[in-house]
Amino acid sequence: MKRISEGRTLSSRISEALALSLALVLMLSLLSCGSGSSGNNSSSNTTTTAGSSLTSSQASRIQAMVTNRTNNPNYENVPGMVMGIKKDNNTAWYGTAGYSDNSTLTPIRYTDKFRIGSISKTFTATVVLQLAQEGKLSLSDNVTKWLPTVASALTNYNLGSITIKNLLNHTSGIHTYTDFTDSIFIAAYSDPYRIFTSSEVMSVINSHSPDFTVGTNWEYSNSNYYLLGLIIEAASGDTYENQVQKRILTPLGMTSTEVPFAGNPYISGSYAHGYMYNSLTGKMIERTVSDPSYPFASGSIVSNIPDLLTWMQALYSGTLLNSTYHALETTYVNLNDYGMGNYYYGLGIMVEGDYSIIGHRGQIFAYDCSIQHYITRDYDLAVCVNRSLFDEDVVNYSNTNALILYDTLTVLASDNTTKPETKTPVKRSNVRTPLTEY
Repeated sequence: MKRISEGRTLSSRISEALALSLALVLMLSLLSCGSGSSGNNSSSNTTTTAGSSLTSSQASRIQAMVTNRTNNPNYENVPGMVMGIKKDNNTAWYGTAGYSDNSTLTPIRYTDKFRIGSISKTFTATVVLQLAQEGKLSLSDNVTKWLPTVASALTNYNLGSITIKNLLNHTSGIHTYTDFTDSIFIAAYSDPYRIFTSSEVMSVINSHSPDFTVGTNWEYSNSNYYLLGLIIEAASGDTYENQVQKRILTPLGMTSTEVPFAGNPYISGSYAHGYMYNSLTGKMIERTVSDPSYPFASGSIVSNIPDLLTWMQALYSGTLLNSTYHALETTYVNLNDYGMGNYYYGLGIMVEGDYSIIGHRGQIFAYDCSIQHYITRDYDLAVCVNRSLFDEDVVNYSNTNALILYDTLTVLASDNTTKPETKTPVKRSNVRTPLTEY
């Protein structure tokens, strides 16, 4: 099933495109974010506590961190933050601070939606694995089998030697199409209403040579998951968006999560307005609107914190997969073998060994999110902020894990656990780019 036809016109365009320098676009490596919901409508600096997921001491300590790290220049001036924590079948805890809209100073609510960026990859991978367990495709199928037209377009790559599994675990060697310096990235950054065709994306991919010979290395690439979205459509005879809805959102009752189609750059219902840094003015600009055709299956989903907790619990437990394919999902590439530290990447899911967490981060224009399962203590966590954490003005905390989640784990340990020496703020200068993209 084809994506948007080449002749399709934009439903609307912004009246003035942002004329930004390349220095400005040296920010988030597109694709990643999250959201919040459930409980009662919390106002700024309010904690929602119900049930027993957290002790009162844990709740107060974590809420204090959420409050302290919002609208604080020492923590990247994040406008608003929502965090949710759930243990087993206990009632979730939600903490909020800051604003969903800086212009009206509207307090952020835990039910507000966010763009979750590359957390979308966990949904994409699950749909692919479901299709595989149904016998509609095989993880050993090569890409050419399912996308012959794409294979003809990507002449710099031998898609006949690249399998679906290579796409899922980022061992394909296909260069990402979201490089800061690529024209398509600059176009997406400048015009949030622009609709991109798959042909445009393939043209950008083919302008690069392979990063490495398939299977010999690891490199995070949004191109892998864009192609997986196309494979889902080819194998199912349905749209990617419908497949995620039918296979994941509806069965799990995730009513606050949406997979918008190309041409719909808006977020429905109650949402957090997103913000980015403008290097020309030195100020934050709003960037809530964003057409999903650019990230597509690598990062287009919108959700909130309650739904993300539901998803993290299902993802970790393998609710939507049989035991065989859940085991395959958690068959990891050891990134330490490639000089990237104590990280392990499975089929759309990542383990951070130093922290004993499994999940995925998401960064996208104006939003940053993370969902994680704290393995040793059996907690599910989700956190989102409504600003980019990889803008050029970000000094220390280039993702939500570094901003607050790692410190939250120490509180959840319920002892005097000292964070390992490796647990330092994540700076652009000391982190390999791919790890900031996921």
